[in-house]
Amino acid sequence: MHLTLGHEALKVLERLPKYGPLFPRLAELSPSERSSWFGKRVQSLELTGTTLHSYRYAWAERARQSGYPEQFAMQALGHKSEARARRSSPCSAIQG
Repeated sequence: MHLTLGHEALKVLERLPKYGPLFPRLAELSPSERSSWFGKRVQSLELTGTTLHSYRYAWAERARQSGYPEQFAMQALGHKSEARARRSSPCSAIQG
């Protein structure tokens, strides 16, 4: 796969942290504060039916379908075990 990014997109990417959390300010917030922050952003975009929890599992499902390694998806979601990942959602996004 080849992806070409325009000049403006490259400028945005260059401003991102080179290591550590992608969004350092959010990493400092409690889970409740992150959820509230996400909810406000979703509301400002006039989206309905989207929570931080549902977004996380939608991401996990896309990662699984595209072949993203399960161990990295679990790590990204903060899961320590497959059992925890499978128990977290009725539509279990991480499957073996």
